[in-house]
Amino acid sequence: MSKLKAKFLSAPFVPSFRWALLLLLPALASASDGVARDKGVAPPECPWPVAVELADVRMTGELSKRLMASFDRLEKKDYSPPALFDSPNAGWPGDKEGRTLLGLVLLEQVTGRPAKNLGASLDMYASRVNARGYLGPVMPPDAVIIAVQLWRYTGEATYLEDAHRIYYNGLSVNQRSNGGLGCNSCPSVDKPFLTIVSQEATQCCTMRGADGLTKAAQYCFFKSDAGVIVPFYQDARATLRWGKQSLTLLQKTGYPWQGDVRLEVTAAQGDEPRTLNLFTPSWAERPVLKLNGSMVSLTPQGGFLNVSRRWQAGDVVELSFEQSVAAKAPINRVNGADRADYRTFHYGPLMLGYSGPKAVSVKPDARFSRRGERDFLVEGTDLVLQPIYHLLDPAVGYRRQIIFP
Repeated sequence: MSKLKAKFLSAPFVPSFRWALLLLLPALASASDGVARDKGVAPPECPWPVAVELADVRMTGELSKRLMASFDRLEKKDYSPPALFDSPNAGWPGDKEGRTLLGLVLLEQVTGRPAKNLGASLDMYASRVNARGYLGPVMPPDAVIIAVQLWRYTGEATYLEDAHRIYYNGLSVNQRSNGGLGCNSCPSVDKPFLTIVSQEATQCCTMRGADGLTKAAQYCFFKSDAGVIVPFYQDARATLRWGKQSLTLLQKTGYPWQGDVRLEVTAAQGDEPRTLNLFTPSWAERPVLKLNGSMVSLTPQGGFLNVSRRWQAGDVVELSFEQSVAAKAPINRVNGADRADYRTFHYGPLMLGYSGPKAVSVKPDARFSRRGERDFLVEGTDLVLQPIYHLLDPAVGYRRQIIFP
C-alpha cells in the first residue's frame, strides 16, 4: 500500500483532485489487499449518525440489480486498461480514469465481488494521467450524497425527502439498460417534456453513477450510539456494530410502489437496549408500526417512528403506510415555481409523466385512479400518467411531460 500511496501522491494532480484521491486511499488500500472493507467509523466526538460499513451491507433487490449492472458496465473493454487511458476524455483529462477507479473500488466493497481490472488500472494510472485532471460537475449521484449529508448534519427530514426524490427521479432514471448512465433534458414551462439528451455519457456519468449507487446502498442503514436509523427502504441485509455488540437486520419492502417495510433481526449480540428508527416521509399517510405483530404507539421524531428494546434474533418490526398522488409546485423559476399555474405530480417519491404526443393540462385538484402498478388514470379523462422511474428498461428512449399547466 505504501508504494501505491507514493505513486498517487507523486502524480501531478491539481490540488482538488489530489484531495479527492487522499480521501479515496483507505478504500484503495482495502481493494489492493483483496479485502472488501470500509472503516466507516466516525471520530468519538462526532454527534451525527454514521452510515453502515460497506462490507456490512448487501443489497438483494432493485438496488442490487443496479449495482451489478453498473459493475458489469465498468468492466467492459472501454473501461479496462489500456483503453481506459487511451480514449478521448471530452476535455477533462484524468476525470474518466479517476471516476472509474473510484467506482470500481466502491462497487467491490459494497457487493463483495472482486473488480478484475482494478489492479492493472491502478498500476497504470499514475503514469498516464496529466496535470489537468479534475472532477466534473454536480449530477444526480452527487445530489443524493449532498442531500443525505445535509440531513445527517441538520436532522431535518426534508433533506431525506429530497434524497428519495433524487434517487428515484434522477439517478435511477438516468441509468440505462446496459448499466451506464446518460443525460436527460432539463424541462421547463416552455419545454415541459423530459427527453433523452445522450444515451450514455461514458466520460463521466457512467463512472459517477457507480459512486452514487454505492452510496445509495450504504445510506440504507445508519447507526448512532442509541441505535439504528433506516432512512431508505430497499431489500437488503446489514450488520450494525457497537464495539463487541451488533445487530444484523434483514429488510424486505414493496417501496416505493407500496408502503410496506419489514425488518427482521436475524442476529443480535449484546444486551444493551437500542432504538430502531424508521423514516416516515411526509407522503406516508396513516402509518402503522408493529413489533412482533403487536401495534406500537406512534411517537414521531424528526420524520422517524421508533421502537426501543433489547433486540433478539427473530424480532420483527413492520411499518405500513398509504400513498396517493399529489400535486407539487415546481422547484425553480425555470420550471414555473414563481407561477401558480404550473405543477408536477407525484405518487409518494415517484414523479409522474405523460407520454402522449402533445402537452396536456392537468388540474391541481385532479383525482387519480391507480390501474395496475404503473398507470395512474386522471379521473374523468383518458389521460394516464406513469412514473418516469424505471429499472434498467431498454425502452428508455421516452419523451414524457412532467410539468403541467
